[in-house]
Amino acid sequence: MASVVVSPTTASVGVGGTQQFTATLRDASGNVLTGRATSWTSSVQSIATVSAGGLVTALLAGTTTITATSEGQSGTATMTVTVLPPPSTGWPHEPAGYRVITDYDMHALNDGGWLNSYPSQLGSGISLASVAGAPASAPTVWQFAYPAGYSGGSAPGTEYYPISAPYPTALYVGFWWKPSNPWQGHSSGVNKLMFVYAGGPPAGLIIKMLGTGSGPFRTQVTTEFGTTTNWNENVGSSSPLALGQWHRIEMFLNYAGGVLQWWVDGVLIGSYTGIGYPNSGFNQLEFSPTWGGVGDTKSETDYYWYDQVRASRP
Repeated sequence: MASVVVSPTTASVGVGGTQQFTATLRDASGNVLTGRATSWTSSVQSIATVSAGGLVTALLAGTTTITATSEGQSGTATMTVTVLPPPSTGWPHEPAGYRVITDYDMHALNDGGWLNSYPSQLGSGISLASVAGAPASAPTVWQFAYPAGYSGGSAPGTEYYPISAPYPTALYVGFWWKPSNPWQGHSSGVNKLMFVYAGGPPAGLIIKMLGTGSGPFRTQVTTEFGTTTNWNENVGSSSPLALGQWHRIEMFLNYAGGVLQWWVDGVLIGSYTGIGYPNSGFNQLEFSPTWGGVGDTKSETDYYWYDQVRASRP
């Protein structure tokens, strides 16, 4: 064995994409060798992983080196993972004819019917931030900060919206959300995004980013109506859920049939029926992005950003 050549030598794909690499083995005379075992590695597995057959899966934006090794010889290629552009704006799965409850651009706190609170925690907690490229209402967005030393089981702050009575028994909710890159997932795997209450806290529904450490991450919905039930992705998949990228989250909830559906970036991810919602209807929306539960501490400074939230009812 004299050389290993990896093809292509460079490649670039978006987050969530794949790229097939091949390795050509040659002897000292330049003859192609076949039937030899080849192993594959990625220098930064949080950016991209590689299968035993050379298929690379892009996870996070960045650059990694893909290496093929056989009988002590190695060849390399450079893999660049790019951030995908956000999906088109709008709310494609909002039911026709629904009446808007809130359609807020997040240009301020404690405004537009949204109320805020500031639990005592490290750092600046919840604030306004200027984020270029915000998909719906750039540049001002809500920022939730999780500084190094932040302990699990709480949110940096809360923004909540009381829904007026009579409380709806069908509800559409959409919002734009971006996790920082890197993001340290709680040891429990729980990284909460938003709450929808029915019957008053703690009875409610939570959509989460599920995953520990550097991921991979995906979504999950938890209902807390007397008992706690976790609803996993059962139609599509959001894994790996890209860090450092805007995602459009949509949910549809309906007492009739006990419907629970949610979409990520326009793709139906979860769809269930038979959910046992409380009798009182949906009465509050809440961005209180709690990081995990008991235990664990942030070893880095992480952020969640939110841009534009829309909710509607029949």
